Amino acid sequence: MRRAFLELHIAVFLFGFTAILGKLISIPEGPLVFIRTGLASLSLLPLIFLRKGHLFVDWKKILQYAGIGMIIVTHWILFYGSIKVSNVSIALSCLASASLFSAIIEPIIMKKAFNLVEIGLGVLVIFGIYLIFTFHNFYLRGILMGIGSAFFAALFSVLNKKIINNSDTYVASFWELLSGFVFLGLIGLVAGISENNLWVQPTFNDWIYLLILSFACTTLAYTLSLNSLRHISAFTANLTINLEPVYGILLAFFLLGESKQLHPGFFIGTLIIFSSVVIHGYLQWRKQKNQSREVLT
Repeated sequence: MRRAFLELHIAVFLFGFTAILGKLISIPEGPLVFIRTGLASLSLLPLIFLRKGHLFVDWKKILQYAGIGMIIVTHWILFYGSIKVSNVSIALSCLASASLFSAIIEPIIMKKAFNLVEIGLGVLVIFGIYLIFTFHNFYLRGILMGIGSAFFAALFSVLNKKIINNSDTYVASFWELLSGFVFLGLIGLVAGISENNLWVQPTFNDWIYLLILSFACTTLAYTLSLNSLRHISAFTANLTINLEPVYGILLAFFLLGESKQLHPGFFIGTLIIFSSVVIHGYLQWRKQKNQSREVLT
């Protein structure tokens, strides 16, 4: 159990570190995500073969994975775009609005009742983002891109949850990432031909960061999080994953010195956002506890 918690926290730390790498990598968000998806999908192949997984699945499944792959890369492009036009802290705070989008999208797709408490907590997150915007309106573009990123993150989570049942998660992730890679490659090819510029050349440091982003912060982090889920509950995992923005913002403060760029209003807004996450976690814990009692009785 202790090892599972350690693996999960390492995974969440690595997820949070992706935002730092996004700021350090000098190439635009499009080529960045293109290379990340290509390297990450490639690195999943040995894991699939070692686990004797079946790489080729039903073509209908592949089409579903492809659709989700396009949603993933859209999320990443908006997320890294938000980081590049504003900063890591702004982008991660806006990403927290995914909770509101999930509270709205999941009932529609899963055809179940809306949870008014979750929607209320999501609105609280939006209020926190509004406070951040009030004091950092010069980051309007970054804030809008961050909120757009949160929408696609929520859409990806809900759709992936719906189709991932009875599927090999490594195989599903491979096809999702590969599809995103091909999708961006086609867009990049068309855009490159029209602008007579096919490639943005990464620097040596960019390649180092891209390798860390693809292998450590994507494949390794994903593997660790999956391993930990075998020993801890999904609720504990979700509550821990909510620490990703916290880790990312703290890293941005210490490694990038972003605290000097932020107005005190940012910290008030962020406190409201994280308070809603804690309240949601507590309510979920109570709900699970009550359900356990009902089963026992």
